[in-house]
Amino acid sequence: LSIRRQRQMCIRDRAWMALTYSQGYGVEKNAAEAARWLQRLAQQNSPEAWYWLGRCYSGGWGVEKDPIQAAQWYQKAAEQGDKNAQSKLADCYKSGLGVPRDRTQARYWREKANNT
Repeated sequence: LSIRRQRQMCIRDRAWMALTYSQGYGVEKNAAEAARWLQRLAQQNSPEAWYWLGRCYSGGWGVEKDPIQAAQWYQKAAEQGDKNAQSKLADCYKSGLGVPRDRTQARYWREKANNT
């Protein structure tokens, strides 16, 4: 297998493990373990993992609740075109969660999310 193909398989496997633990497919549901798998996946430059890590930090799901970390993960994914992250980042700027309240940034990210 090519290195690229091996990397794709590894990404899929890590995503599956995160889903497995988050939903309890064949294992006991474990949010902390799911978050650990998402963190491993995030190290492979996965905007979807970055978005889901933002959700984890936003809600304290498997990790300590941290709005600043949440906003940082949303920002990273939003910059790569993830519309869910763009929408969440707009919410962060609108409400001032994890970032300074900024209507201009909120409007910018909301428009990006609606046009992606």
